Amino acid sequence: HELMARAQSQCVRIPGTIEEAQAVLRERNLPVWPHTEAAGIVRDAARVCVDHGMFVPARTLSVAAARMNDSADGGIDIVQAQFLRSLNT
Repeated sequence: HELMARAQSQCVRIPGTIEEAQAVLRERNLPVWPHTEAAGIVRDAARVCVDHGMFVPARTLSVAAARMNDSADGGIDIVQAQFLRSLNT
């Protein structure tokens, strides 16, 4: 109730659907999933982990970055799958 009261006090319409919520965020220039900068940052962090020999966190970060992709295959293509397999060895 508090959130709704604050939104109404700032003349922000209360969304009733996900699409309406996304529209409200876009109107205010806020990133809407999956179109954020997070995936690129996570991919860069995975590369840094690999460069420093930290393969377990690199794999975790790589899987997380792949899942941030909004595709039917979960974001893991052949190149990504091979990379993940290499981190298992």
